[in-house]
Amino acid sequence: MIRKYLKINNSLLLSAGIGILLALNGCSDSGGGGGTETTTGTNPFSISGNLTYDFVPINSSNELDYANTEQKPIRWAKVSLLEADNTLIQDTTSDATGDFSFSVTDAPTNAKIRVYSQSPYIPIIVEDNTNSDAVYAMETSVFTSVGDLVNRDINAASGWSGTNSAGSYATTRVAASFAILDSMLTASLAFLADRPNISFPELKVNWSIRNIATSGNKAIGQIGTSHWDGSELYILGYADNDTDEYDNHVNVHEWGHYFESKLGRSDSIGGSHSAGDILDPRVAFGEGWGNAISAITLYPDYFYRDTYGTRQQSGFSINMETSTDPTPGYWSEASIQQIIYDIFDATNDGTDSISLSLGEMYDILVGTQKTTPALTTIFSFIDALKDNSSASVDAALDALVSGFNISSVTDEYGSGETHHNGYTSFLPIYTTITIGNNANIWMQGVGESAFSNRMTDNRYIKFVGDGNSVTITVDPEADVDIALVVYENGTSVASVDGYYAGVNETASFNTTSNSTYVIVVRGYNVANLKSHTVNVDIQ
Repeated sequence: MIRKYLKINNSLLLSAGIGILLALNGCSDSGGGGGTETTTGTNPFSISGNLTYDFVPINSSNELDYANTEQKPIRWAKVSLLEADNTLIQDTTSDATGDFSFSVTDAPTNAKIRVYSQSPYIPIIVEDNTNSDAVYAMETSVFTSVGDLVNRDINAASGWSGTNSAGSYATTRVAASFAILDSMLTASLAFLADRPNISFPELKVNWSIRNIATSGNKAIGQIGTSHWDGSELYILGYADNDTDEYDNHVNVHEWGHYFESKLGRSDSIGGSHSAGDILDPRVAFGEGWGNAISAITLYPDYFYRDTYGTRQQSGFSINMETSTDPTPGYWSEASIQQIIYDIFDATNDGTDSISLSLGEMYDILVGTQKTTPALTTIFSFIDALKDNSSASVDAALDALVSGFNISSVTDEYGSGETHHNGYTSFLPIYTTITIGNNANIWMQGVGESAFSNRMTDNRYIKFVGDGNSVTITVDPEADVDIALVVYENGTSVASVDGYYAGVNETASFNTTSNSTYVIVVRGYNVANLKSHTVNVDIQ
């Protein structure tokens, strides 16, 4: 497929005097196809060098620290040697240290080097959602004489001018797309170190200086927040508002959602979330997993940091080793992130006496966690770990979760759970109904649909199919709007949402004999703290 390649303008001179960063037209070119081509002749020519990008670290005050900008290697990136008219001479890939080299049989009269924010090693592409999905790249000026071009280094500059307190982005932010690419590579490589045969699906990452924390049209940068949309990643980049290109933990958190979606499984319904929220356990697990995997793959950097604001001089951090949870439990992303991180880390303290490898967790995430008939929560994850571990590990897992107000996990449904955070009618977490029967399910509203991802506005019911067609009817109270979704091993097999209060929702479908089905009843716009019941009938 022919791709568009994005313009990157910058007046900054490249190291070793190669030239300036030039604009690549946002249109197709003969060098974008990816295959290796060489000219033929008797005038051999070789060139090598090192690729780096400016990385701006985050200081202990959670600010981007431009004064301490460092250069990091552009690893595993696509690099092309081109003639002046964009005819491809040869493609290569930089290595783990950013080194690259070309060797051709006939030296061109004029040539240039192009470096893409794209990795052939692990299929990751950083593109601009506000410019027809053009892929970011940087390019040197044309070499008018190739005789002395033996070794040349190329740096992608941050574009920042001045100090933290009085600086600004004065030139194009070339380094940004390479910083994002490197974050995604770091996460992928951490898993490959333990499980070298993983085949990662292509990951498209959308970043732009126009990507702002406003919801609307993504094509003009209104992405709301950095997020995974089920198909692609979107990363914030609007200066003096919220930029995430150097917020490694934010980027890897979002990569974690890609991992769940493409390699494992996530049943999270997403939505607004923060520490202290009493979340639907599916959401708590998904968000806690994202935070934990950022600390695990970026280890020993276990501080989750996010910067924003004027000159990117505001922010917050979470210490994965010592953070406290205001509302510990299976409903809390803060608890889940700590549990998953503690399962991995080598520091054993408090109720943590376990250290499993990333590979062992990977096996669970792409295995039992992916195929469980239950919804993906901390219960399905811990139960799968216990099923594949020794008795001593099982005991250590029980001790670990107990420190976060979670009972000993006996199955993927959390059947033995006794904690309810004051919502005594919430238990059991899954209500069991047999075909031909019904049950009243307690729920409590949260006030508006923006927060309908809370625990009490989502209830789980399970039943076993008999091989025949069933009809599920959910009857709410007069002023309550509900929806229902039915899952079989994580796949939706039926759903209905009439968008009106007090209206029955009914779904019919064929079941598989002895297969377990999970019904999720979800409340919308139910008055805040309104307790109500819905009747769930299966015939």
